[in-house]
Amino acid sequence: MAERAMRGTSNVHEFRPVIGKDGKYAIGKDGRFEVEQVWSWEEEGFFASTQGSAKRLLNGNTLLANTGKQFVIEVTPEGKTVARYKGTAPVYKAFKFTKEQIGDLIDSGQAPAGQRNE
Repeated sequence: MAERAMRGTSNVHEFRPVIGKDGKYAIGKDGRFEVEQVWSWEEEGFFASTQGSAKRLLNGNTLLANTGKQFVIEVTPEGKTVARYKGTAPVYKAFKFTKEQIGDLIDSGQAPAGQRNE
């Protein structure tokens, strides 16, 4: 019910602290650290009313999870969606693995340690 009552678009922002000429974090006249926005993203329909996550990947893309709607998307630094996964259970945290990292599981047909192939 709360999901229906709350509507909108969630967004992701990346901020970087400003470094002063002295090599220290810059502090503004109001006494707060200064930051600059270096990246942002939003997509209509991507609304996480309570939980969501964003993780920067080694390739520069960002992996975004929407817990309530049970999906994960990968977006490029330009904001283009390059992968989308829809699950059947809440996605609290997502990771991306390369084929090289899990290739043995895919190619050999072997079950992960502690599991048996039936």
